[in-house]
Amino acid sequence: MGKFDIVKINFEEHPLYRRMMDEEGFELLDDTGFDAMLAEEGLKMVVIADDPNRMKESLDIVVIAPELKKMILSVLAKQYLVHPMKARALAGRFGVRKMPSVAFFRGDMFLGAAEGLLNWQDYAVQIMDIIKRTESPKRTISIMAKGADESSGCSH
Repeated sequence: MGKFDIVKINFEEHPLYRRMMDEEGFELLDDTGFDAMLAEEGLKMVVIADDPNRMKESLDIVVIAPELKKMILSVLAKQYLVHPMKARALAGRFGVRKMPSVAFFRGDMFLGAAEGLLNWQDYAVQIMDIIKRTESPKRTISIMAKGADESSGCSH
């Protein structure tokens, strides 16, 4: 291997991911376990992070999420990490627009997500607001007019 070769991150062997699952108790969530997770009672925290080879911020949330879990441990039933190769599909299913995200479910109800990397205070405020909800947030869709400039602030 040369001096400037890029090392591909192996999700299943990376020490931060291993710590999150082996020591911090996050269960890996893929297609087969998602419906079972929704069927479980209680408040669930679900970390949605893209492939760390595509989005380096994914490694940041793997460090941050266990600390966020400690903040709400007294009300949390379980915590999950979405398999990075399934993250985009799951994020789209629930209208999560920015990754990495920390989503919350009560039973099968999606309560919302703290999206992107945030400072600690913003995480605390958003998460407390989300876990107090008694219904799913309303989803909105932004439609960009044909020929509109993407810098206009509209998103698809």
